[in-house]
Amino acid sequence: MLLDILGTLLPFAMGVALSPVPLVAVVVVLGTPRSHTNGPAFAAGWVLGLSIATTAVLLLSGVINRASGGGTAVAVLRILLGLLLLGLAVRKWRGRPAPDDEPEVPAWMDRIDSLSAGRIFLAGVGLSGANPKNLALAAAAGAAIASASIDGAGDAVAVAVFVLLASSSVLGLVVLGLVGGQRADRVLGAIHTFMLRNNAVIMTVVFLLLGAMVLGNGISAL
Repeated sequence: MLLDILGTLLPFAMGVALSPVPLVAVVVVLGTPRSHTNGPAFAAGWVLGLSIATTAVLLLSGVINRASGGGTAVAVLRILLGLLLLGLAVRKWRGRPAPDDEPEVPAWMDRIDSLSAGRIFLAGVGLSGANPKNLALAAAAGAAIASASIDGAGDAVAVAVFVLLASSSVLGLVVLGLVGGQRADRVLGAIHTFMLRNNAVIMTVVFLLLGAMVLGNGISAL
């Protein structure tokens, strides 16, 4: 049962891991003079925020499931999450920049080299746990864990594995930036440019595929 739920969580984790904005943020952080402290601080904040969001939805789903006396309420929650993800796909596609437009960089990234490690940590928490896009994916993962009806220890393992997989891109870039030297700078620069230019397309595809999957799972569970 635990292996089955881990397989179910993989698409959600990859959806979070491929989110362009945090990857761009990591590259910017690693380009600052205090990268050796700010990079790990951002990664720690990212992991914490994602852990809190996923655990909160898991606990809420468990409460709803017990209160309703069955899995119908959780199935409805998954349907709503599926519709939310599909809505995010439409919004992301409609808001994509024109081919000739220069990709926008969030204003706070311009000030990132002046932020302390503590503020960088909070930025990591916000981009993972409070970001609506990642929150929707974390919520879908939490609901999937709750619907599997495994024990408390199994729930904890499932959340930990989800967070680790979802954080793999951020953690990998931080390690690369800290130990990779000049070659890493070129790789990080290429990732920065690619993610900025293809942000809308990447997230539209991710939300569309995962939204359809979550909606279908919710309907079949009714």
